[in-house]
Amino acid sequence: MERIIRFWLPVLVWAAVIFALSTSALHGGFTHRLVRSLLQFFFSDVSSAAIALVHGIVRKAAHLAEYFLLSFLLWRALRQDDPAAWKKSWAASALFLSLLLAGADEWLQTTQLGRTGSILDVGFDVSGAALAQLWLWWRHRP
Repeated sequence: MERIIRFWLPVLVWAAVIFALSTSALHGGFTHRLVRSLLQFFFSDVSSAAIALVHGIVRKAAHLAEYFLLSFLLWRALRQDDPAAWKKSWAASALFLSLLLAGADEWLQTTQLGRTGSILDVGFDVSGAALAQLWLWWRHRP
């Protein structure tokens, strides 16, 4: 039970955070207003085009970051206390589980007011997960 709590509870908590971020509360209009307010605070003459560009970058970067961390946590849970530094099977499993969660997350968004699911966002999610595995491979290479 201790191993489940130590290794899998962080995965479950982070997956819950991802799904919570997919609710109507953080729809594009809300985050657009937030980004616009921040940019206008620092740059009073910022253009609408610049706001839209930064908003898009922030939202896509969030996908990458969310799934980078998820993939890392999955790898950690799959590895547990194995003395091996890195295995393809852990990376493949972490990527596959990340893909499943990304698909479920985007489907959930189709059920939320003001949200839409996007295959492109699944691509950003899986890219973040793959970056985590590349980083782990690089960090643990012989």
